[in-house]
Amino acid sequence: MEKLAIGKVRTSTGVRGYFKVLSFSGEFKHFKKLQGEKVEFRFKSRIKTLSIEDVMVKNDNLTMKVE
Repeated sequence: MEKLAIGKVRTSTGVRGYFKVLSFSGEFKHFKKLQGEKVEFRFKSRIKTLSIEDVMVKNDNLTMKVE
C-alpha cells in the first residue's frame, strides 16, 4: 500500500486529548473523511497506528483526537 503524508502534529490543545495539525496542502476537507479510520503517526523512527475519533475545523485551525 502506498503512503502519503498529509499533515504534521503541531501541539496539544485543551485537556480532552485533542491536538493541532498543520495540513501540508492547506485544505481540511479530506481530514474529515479520516474520522473512524486508522492512520499512521510517525515520530523519528517510531510508528504508531491509531484510529481518528474526531476532527474539528475552526477558523482555519485543524484539531484531531485519536482513540
